[in-house]
Amino acid sequence: NGTVEVEGSEGAKATYEAAHIIIATGSRPRDLPMLKIDEDRIWSSTGALYQKEAPGSLAVVGAGAVGMEFADIYSAYGSQVHIIEMLDRVLPLEDKECSQAVARSYKKRKMGIRTSTAVQTSEITDGGVRLTLKDKDGKEDALEVDRVLSAVGRVPNTENLGLEEVGVEVTEQGGFVKVDELLRTNVDGVYAIGDVAGPPLLAHKASHEGIACVEHIAGEGHGSVDYSNIPNCTYAHPEVASVGLTEEQAIEAGHDIEVGKFPWVGIGRAVAAGDTEGFIKVIRD
Repeated sequence: NGTVEVEGSEGAKATYEAAHIIIATGSRPRDLPMLKIDEDRIWSSTGALYQKEAPGSLAVVGAGAVGMEFADIYSAYGSQVHIIEMLDRVLPLEDKECSQAVARSYKKRKMGIRTSTAVQTSEITDGGVRLTLKDKDGKEDALEVDRVLSAVGRVPNTENLGLEEVGVEVTEQGGFVKVDELLRTNVDGVYAIGDVAGPPLLAHKASHEGIACVEHIAGEGHGSVDYSNIPNCTYAHPEVASVGLTEEQAIEAGHDIEVGKFPWVGIGRAVAAGDTEGFIKVIRD
């Protein structure tokens, strides 16, 4: 109750007492049983940052923001990139038209994109990695590449913190720490923010949660986090940035919508910069 024990790298232990304890232990790349990350042939997003050379070919498993960003980077460095996604389109959390625009652009750059496709097995070979893939029709085939990047999401760092011992609840799906609108757990005086407190797993969301949580602890809170109003960005080329509902989500929510679109090619600054690919889209009720 209000006590945290920490252990240093040498094994020395220390105890700290506080009325308020915030869990902010973050997340790590997800490992798949059939695609074990070893940071040699099969990379996580962290391992992909530390490579000294671009491989001749790279399979990116997972076409969310992280997968699409690294596909863009390694393609620019000369790797032949193959993108594999279980869902029916790349960037599945973004507006469908944005997904289509990015996919078109990547294909023009000779990247291979396979959607509705799952990895069945992976095998380390003399030359690299051999993946067995299965599409939505059940057809299997193999893909041989020099390296694989596993970008299939992240899992929270909730193990070995003593959460069970003090009764802090975690979610059934994903194992995130359960919090209310003020980032409080079910245990008095214990809070959680950032990736460990659930999606979206974004740094600016974590930062804002930290501010909201501490302001309420100090008795000066002026609101909670509006999770429907968190900006998303995919740092690729073309870049995708969005906030609010996608067109599909707005329709599903029952809004009577109008959609406005304008192409970059009609914007003087975009023409002057030589970067006219893409559009802006506004969805309103």
